[in-house]
Amino acid sequence: VDSCVGSEVTSGTDPANPDTDGDGWSDGEEVNVLFTDPLTPDRLPYMLNTNSDTDSGSDIFPVIGTDGSGNWVATWRSNDDLDGLIGTDVDILTARSNDGGVTWSDPAALNTTAVGDTAADIRSSVATDGSGNWVSVWRSNNPLGVSIGTDEDILFARSIDNGATWTDPAALNSNAAVDSGTDDRPFLTSDGTDFVAVWESDDGIVGPDFDIRVSQDGLFCPRRDASCQKRTYRRCREPGLFFVRSAISPAFPCLSVLIIAWFDRTKNQRNLNDSG
Repeated sequence: VDSCVGSEVTSGTDPANPDTDGDGWSDGEEVNVLFTDPLTPDRLPYMLNTNSDTDSGSDIFPVIGTDGSGNWVATWRSNDDLDGLIGTDVDILTARSNDGGVTWSDPAALNTTAVGDTAADIRSSVATDGSGNWVSVWRSNNPLGVSIGTDEDILFARSIDNGATWTDPAALNSNAAVDSGTDDRPFLTSDGTDFVAVWESDDGIVGPDFDIRVSQDGLFCPRRDASCQKRTYRRCREPGLFFVRSAISPAFPCLSVLIIAWFDRTKNQRNLNDSG
């Protein structure tokens, strides 16, 4: 005990007070767990979803994007009904900030089908071109009326007002009306002009295993031509992609160079791969 007291005196903390700076974290937690200064109050986490004190749903798997100019948009999966405004099925909720994340709007349903659908909308991703235009993609088994099937497809919606309002969902994968496989784990990015989405699929265009699909341009590949192709990487899962510099890429002639990374189970091995 004496050595502990001596250590606290040396460090400047109060041996008689387990939380010297009064920030809710004990001195021991700050030093040994958080690795922060026990003499300087740490900022406690704030709730992004402003209904956290009153809601009863589960809010999980958040993603967040920014335009670098103070506008932020967050999306996440939730089964909260927003006080009866939507159903208790799983939908994509969103909130936005225009002051660098200091304050956030109340949660709202991003997928406009949330009021009456019973589909599972999960695993969202969001990106912006930095000019007020945002796109969100997610996995869903919503048939969108009768326009696509009830298998898992990738849906998307667009916003032209920094996330304040969103278009009705539409199918991103152009084979959604005829495919029967699972399209999952979408990831989206933008180079400031174009948007590119990747996702994993077992639809069987190449084989029954999971492959990585890539969709390019603002219309998400409604056609296949020399400047807009779907490219496939076999036996792969959990894709991600990032623009890395302004240049012309032979694989994507209308975009900056991008890097695609994925998880590869080829030959029962688990590796990370990339395609520049």
